[in-house]
Amino acid sequence: MKEQERLLVAEGGKKYVAQRSALQQPQSEITRQMELHAGALRELCAELLLFTLVSECCLELSRSLNREVEIQREQIAGALWVERIAMLEQALAGAEIWEGLELSAAGRQRLIERLKAWLTSSKQGAQATPPACAAPPPGGPRSEEAAPVDPYDPAGHPQGGSGA
Repeated sequence: MKEQERLLVAEGGKKYVAQRSALQQPQSEITRQMELHAGALRELCAELLLFTLVSECCLELSRSLNREVEIQREQIAGALWVERIAMLEQALAGAEIWEGLELSAAGRQRLIERLKAWLTSSKQGAQATPPACAAPPPGGPRSEEAAPVDPYDPAGHPQGGSGA
């Protein structure tokens, strides 16, 4: 470095060499200040990084809690479904639900078994349709003017027509 300065002085760059040493001192001070501030910035960024991680952790926690709530809802709905099926089984075992219906004991049992199978089937979904229990009335499918068929009557009697 010194040799290059001598060459510059020999070629007429005396003024540059004099200014260069005067400029090197402020440059080294500026470099020192930059390193000091860079260290402070690194510390600040390290602290801010925690806040970005906290945000991601909060989002993940929210997703996890939503999944748990959904699982609890499904468990509650399942328990309620089982309870309702038990209530239906109890009602079907009683005589009062069958009063006024012309259905043999074997027919009742078949209907109960079909209902149980349909209600407890793992294939049940929103599109599920009830089992085909009712035979079409004599003469083919009912017309639009015909009285609605009682859905609980496997014989297909019109609603209110058989003493029900």
